[in-house]
Amino acid sequence: MQKVIDLNIDAAGSYEQTRYKAAGLAMFMMAFGHMLTRVIVSVVLVRLLNSAGLSSTAFNFLIDTIFSVIAQIIFCFLVPFLVYKKTLNLSTSQIFKESNFVKTRKTTLGLSIAIGIAGVFLGIVVGLIANIVFIMFGYQIPPNVPYHPQNFNIGLFLLSIFLIVVLPSFCEEFAMRGIFLNSMKSVFVNTTVVVILGLSFGLFHQNIRQFFPTFVAGIIMGILTIKTGSVWPAVIVHAVNNGMAVFFDYAQFYGWGNNFVDRLFRSITSLGLISVLFTAALSLTIIIPSMMAINKWAKDDKSEKKVERLYKPTIRESAFLIGALVLTAITTIFTFAFGI
Repeated sequence: MQKVIDLNIDAAGSYEQTRYKAAGLAMFMMAFGHMLTRVIVSVVLVRLLNSAGLSSTAFNFLIDTIFSVIAQIIFCFLVPFLVYKKTLNLSTSQIFKESNFVKTRKTTLGLSIAIGIAGVFLGIVVGLIANIVFIMFGYQIPPNVPYHPQNFNIGLFLLSIFLIVVLPSFCEEFAMRGIFLNSMKSVFVNTTVVVILGLSFGLFHQNIRQFFPTFVAGIIMGILTIKTGSVWPAVIVHAVNNGMAVFFDYAQFYGWGNNFVDRLFRSITSLGLISVLFTAALSLTIIIPSMMAINKWAKDDKSEKKVERLYKPTIRESAFLIGALVLTAITTIFTFAFGI
């Protein structure tokens, strides 16, 4: 058992209690940091950069870069890392072990790619259904305004891959399915852990249009991490999902493959609800058997660690966790109320 250092967290309790409260503190700082970053970028930096006379493409890519560096590297990675290191006095290798960065089967990683691809289409379906419901409640979906240059630029494409694929799939998984999941497992049953972290993952994006697809993705990635004992399957699913989103965005804008993305999206909605539900069913026929196979291999390898739940946290001990959920819920509802 590691030595515990007092960082305004009661060090007299068990290691599990201290770890749980440290994770809650990190989660709240992460939530507040994301909100603060959005305010700084949208209010301060936008005004400063507008006066610099940049092109719309350069302006938007610079904004995205600044936001991603602050939100991902600082608040998703460095903040949880430092809170854990200071509070629990863990070494760097111990922190990564606490974050489930351990090896798993290559076949599991291969099926994670399939789950990620199928998850993209399931996410599209979930998003479409959610948008219909939003419109019924008077929400005006903002138009998607692309800001790519007229001619394809490989440098900007690779920058998009880094900002949207590499950073989130590592930094967000380090925090969500890593530090936070491991701390919750010693407190709640697995079903509760998966729901809490799925809800957190959806709300942390602080955008009503992203909530339901990311909630579903968070559930899937949480189950994979618990069953395998490794965060790598979730990293792969996350990277594949975001990578295909970037590819589809560029392919649609530049008309790659004779506008195959437009034709693909039209086919998903061609028969209305019937084709949408068919797409969802097809996605699930890949995701569910793949996860069942991964679960079987995990049982064979005894990857899922049985955790003794030593105590039930009080409301006070859960204050930071509750605060993070409330804060992100408020900002998410704000985007709905104001059509952002």
